[in-house]
Amino acid sequence: MKRKNFVLILLPALILMTGACEKSKKKGDNIVPESFKVGISDAISRPDLSKKNTTGTTEEITGDLLYSQLRTLVWVGELSADIVNEALAAVKKLDIDGPMEFSYTSYIDFREKDVIVRQNVDYYNASWEYALFVADEDGSRAFQLFWNQKPLKGIAMLAPGNLFRTFDLNVNSLIHIEYSEEQLAFAGEAFAYDKWMLVSVTNLDSTSRNYMNKLRLFAGKAGDIVYLRGNSAHPYAMILDETRNNGICWSFVAKNNVVKDIAVAKVALPPVDFNTLTGMWEDYSMENVLTAEIEKVYDSDPNLTSIVAESTASAKIPGYFTGVLGYVSCGSNVPAIDGFTLDFIDLGNMEPFIPSEVNGMNFSLVDPSRLK
Repeated sequence: MKRKNFVLILLPALILMTGACEKSKKKGDNIVPESFKVGISDAISRPDLSKKNTTGTTEEITGDLLYSQLRTLVWVGELSADIVNEALAAVKKLDIDGPMEFSYTSYIDFREKDVIVRQNVDYYNASWEYALFVADEDGSRAFQLFWNQKPLKGIAMLAPGNLFRTFDLNVNSLIHIEYSEEQLAFAGEAFAYDKWMLVSVTNLDSTSRNYMNKLRLFAGKAGDIVYLRGNSAHPYAMILDETRNNGICWSFVAKNNVVKDIAVAKVALPPVDFNTLTGMWEDYSMENVLTAEIEKVYDSDPNLTSIVAESTASAKIPGYFTGVLGYVSCGSNVPAIDGFTLDFIDLGNMEPFIPSEVNGMNFSLVDPSRLK
């Protein structure tokens, strides 16, 4: 699947960037951050690419299959953060300790990269202690970073196709991360996150019917629990109904106990142009969407009732996951595993992003000469 290649090809390329410079070292404190990431455990973040429908039969499209795909979507979001963090690690090797400008030659694409580091920059309605800009020799913006050191907070943006001109997959993709270790309680939440990240990915290759073109994932950690909400836009996707033409926006919320490696999640499958959250869990729950598509495609099948029952039995809200097995059960069938308490499995106050807003999101790397 192209989603897998997007991550696995980009990641080693960025690892190879380490040491790919010809800048002389300077003594002093390295100001580049170590990481812009909230870790998520395997229970809800793991590529489950082997669990897919290969026969085209209705019986193959079941709730557990769809819940398994959720783990892959979260994994893509987490690995996108890993890609940016590899870029951070590579830039940290340049021993940046303050404002400066220099160039280096990348041995990945053998092109010169220009680096600018500035202090006290205003961007995104905030003031930043430092800003870093990496551009290709032709001026194309490749990697940009804005950050404050204490507490660590920042924004990172990466255009992989500009950082490595030999790269030929998802060449127009862009990754945008907001990250903070400033304890913060968001509106409507009674607790503060120890740290959080918001990962947005755009311009993915969606030429094949079920591929996504955009992804947004929020992960906020409080104690041992990571709270997740997100959406992925698949503009041409369908489940069974091949006449469907409004795509699917995977919309989900989840909790992940990273110590116990367990998770609970619920998923809705509205069209990508759905512009509200009102009624989404009722009208577009995984179970209701799957039921409607089966009934439409197999309306004349004498076994329709049993097909629907069998296919949706594992599509109830919520779904339960463990790191060893992935999806294990759903609905009222709560696993007899330590950690699945009433409080943990309660997702009542959590909401994803509005599908149409994720489908319409765009961003671009900025011109450093226009920033104060």
